[in-house]
Amino acid sequence: MGRYSKHIQDDDANRAYVSKRLQTLRASQAVSLERKIAATEWLIVQAIDQFGLDGVAISYSTGKDSAVLSHIARQIHPDILHIFANTRCEYPESLRLYLKQRNEFNLIMSMPVDGWNLKRVVEEYGYPLFSKDIARTSREWRKGDEITRQRILSHMEKYKKKYIPFLDKVSLSDECCRLLKHGPLEKLAKAKGVKCSIIGTLAEESMLRRMSWVEYGCNVFDKTRHPRSRPLSFWTEADIWAYIKNYGVEISDLYAKGYKRNGCMFCGFGVHLENAPNRIQRLALTHPGSYDYLVRNFASYFDSCGIDIKPIGR
Repeated sequence: MGRYSKHIQDDDANRAYVSKRLQTLRASQAVSLERKIAATEWLIVQAIDQFGLDGVAISYSTGKDSAVLSHIARQIHPDILHIFANTRCEYPESLRLYLKQRNEFNLIMSMPVDGWNLKRVVEEYGYPLFSKDIARTSREWRKGDEITRQRILSHMEKYKKKYIPFLDKVSLSDECCRLLKHGPLEKLAKAKGVKCSIIGTLAEESMLRRMSWVEYGCNVFDKTRHPRSRPLSFWTEADIWAYIKNYGVEISDLYAKGYKRNGCMFCGFGVHLENAPNRIQRLALTHPGSYDYLVRNFASYFDSCGIDIKPIGR
């Protein structure tokens, strides 16, 4: 919680502020799909009015959320720029859809630079497991001085006690996101003159995203180093699927194979919360070559964290 502004510190007045903001979010999540579409259109137009059409871009993954965002944005401006971040760990289904759609609308690709790949990131920083917050805390713990470690321990005793044993047991990190995805994407966006990214994230997906919405809302133009528009924040997953069905939106074939998300196929964030078969176990069935690569190089990290990735029915 220490990452956030004065509004989210642990005292009675600010707890009331957070509670009120969360009530507002829940109320927004409860409105009809038609009203959500209209609100999302308005938020996108706000971003374009603020930065110009050439100053914004859709952050696009071929996944269901960004596909809905893209479909809505292209009803407003068919030529709006889309940037697909290829981490070199993408599912083949995502890459195939990118290759198809780059001929259908304004879609370009970013890729890691300076020789970075997942294996190198993991060797130098650690593996992405549990959550971005836990992985970042693990990285900060390993490089921190005694005062930093004491602060981290105090915070985890209060909020994340069950993850304390892993601080010294395994090297975890969130650096793969910066080096393989966000860094290259931001570099390409800057080269294209993009000043504001439009992102298809949902507040309901994690506590981190809910609390970010509490602090900033949907359109964050002047409160952070990188302006962002998050016009789907108040949507639910049910809304996303309803929109896809109602408007015939094309999404990655991954969902037909039982996956709940796309992105990096080796990402471990949230795997420990999934029922069997989790997405890594599913990888053994749908992409056996990629699964074997993961096991050869990274299985020890899952083992150390008590996460079962042994294949089911293979």
